[in-house]
Amino acid sequence: MSYVSKPLLLSSVAGFLLFLIVQVFIPFQQTEAMMESAASQSLLTKEKAAQKALTFVQDLKQFHISITPEEDTAPTVIYRSQSTVSGYMSKEKLTASFQKWEPSSPYDTFQVLLNMNRAGKSGVMRIDVHMTSGRIIGFEWEEKPPITSDISGVTGNHVDMASAEDAETALDSVNRKKLADTLLKHMGWNPTQLKRIASSAELDTVEYNVPEARLGEAALNVKAVFSQDRIVMLKPYWVIPNSYLAEELHQTKTASSIYNIGYMWMTILLSTCSLIACIVYRHGLKFGSKTLFALTAVSCGISLLHLWNALPGLFALELRTPVDGVNMGLSFAIQGAITVIQGVILYFSLHAGKRAWELSAYRDVLPTWSDRAFGGKLIQALWIGIAYTGVLLGMQTVIFFILESGFHAWSSTDASQSPLNLRITSLFPLLAWVAAISEEGIYRLFGVGLLNRLFRNPWLAGIIPTLVWAFGHVTYPIYPYYSRPVELLFIGMLFLFIMLKHGWWTAMFAHLMLDNFLMSLSFMLDGTIVGFLIGLVYLLSPIGIVYALAKIHRNQDHARAITTWT
Repeated sequence: MSYVSKPLLLSSVAGFLLFLIVQVFIPFQQTEAMMESAASQSLLTKEKAAQKALTFVQDLKQFHISITPEEDTAPTVIYRSQSTVSGYMSKEKLTASFQKWEPSSPYDTFQVLLNMNRAGKSGVMRIDVHMTSGRIIGFEWEEKPPITSDISGVTGNHVDMASAEDAETALDSVNRKKLADTLLKHMGWNPTQLKRIASSAELDTVEYNVPEARLGEAALNVKAVFSQDRIVMLKPYWVIPNSYLAEELHQTKTASSIYNIGYMWMTILLSTCSLIACIVYRHGLKFGSKTLFALTAVSCGISLLHLWNALPGLFALELRTPVDGVNMGLSFAIQGAITVIQGVILYFSLHAGKRAWELSAYRDVLPTWSDRAFGGKLIQALWIGIAYTGVLLGMQTVIFFILESGFHAWSSTDASQSPLNLRITSLFPLLAWVAAISEEGIYRLFGVGLLNRLFRNPWLAGIIPTLVWAFGHVTYPIYPYYSRPVELLFIGMLFLFIMLKHGWWTAMFAHLMLDNFLMSLSFMLDGTIVGFLIGLVYLLSPIGIVYALAKIHRNQDHARAITTWT
């Protein structure tokens, strides 16, 4: 391809192949055998998980446990993960050994949240469902959560007294154990696997240990909890050693402090500087730029769409209650207003950053629609950016390898960041546009451009904005806490190199295609035709958009030329 030099093309292909071999093919080969032994299945749909939970509720009646769903309320299904268990297994290289116990006690589950009535009282039933087999992993009943009570009052489903079918038999200590044993057998446990914990002296619990399930220093227990002679919880749980719990707490607290100081406050400072810079450069700015407005509108619009997409899942994760009927309008309004403010800051940052570079030796870093050659430059930036995507993937793979082997880095899970908790999962890769436009606009274009006016050296000027950008990713579940900032410091400086050599559009497209590829890959590898097509559409859509814009610009420019000659 004429736009891409041969050395860059070869580097791109090498980086892409390295990524596929190390991060896709090798992990796939390592897990293929154990996935086959576990009779791996496709991921359940949320609707199927809800059906499994409702069937289980009906099954409870044969054990004289009568819990009835409230009318006119729909179940909420969320993906929930035990990040501490996941992190420990990753750190101690126990993931393969864990597969033996994954069918009965996974750290990743669908959790079905149901508004229910039990013995005349309103409450929430939380049922953990295995994400592929549909096996019921555990359940928990909580009486009268505040939000659920409010919903019941509105819908008129609140029951003031217990009906005859709601009555449950009172249980003494012997019958408690008998009920727990029976339920565990119904949920797929073999009684010979379980050993009653003799030290469990609490009157309201029956607890078991699974002697065979020893992974490192972690142990597997199963606990049944009773309240007022009724079973309210039955689920397995992993006992993680205190040494790991303390280390994870230290890592999390340190990462949180770095995020608050190094990212949030520094970003607020950068945002303030963008407003001041716009005032200082006001005579040289063209606030009517449709290009910069369009970039801002795309970033802000997708951010608002993602807010709508993510809010119910975040509510359900935080409140642990069904969100059907919960008014999220105020939260959406507040978060939406913050998102719009961030959009305004991005708009000012694009203008101030463009002007700062125009006053430097690099001058036209960000050509706009008014540039007569804009369409051609956009196409060139796209293909060079795609070529650099392969380089970035290879670079990321090498950095991960060094961090994992040299610094013993490990990762965990975070349900709050999972696309599984979105209303529409397939919209998730759209965030690649937000990350590419806003991060390259604020930190690279404006941040580096501003400090370059002070230091007169773009590489020196690039360190602080790149670190601030990197600190924004420090709370991701990758440990030690400095792993992601170190990785992104190198990647961010490569983005800066791309911008200085090829312009802002090329850096933006490189960032876009990198994130786009990583986000789309999970869809393409989910084993379904629909998932593959979704990923493919996201990967090809930037090419279609760029060529469409270039054609529109060329036609408009041609029409303008005809008008001029006429």
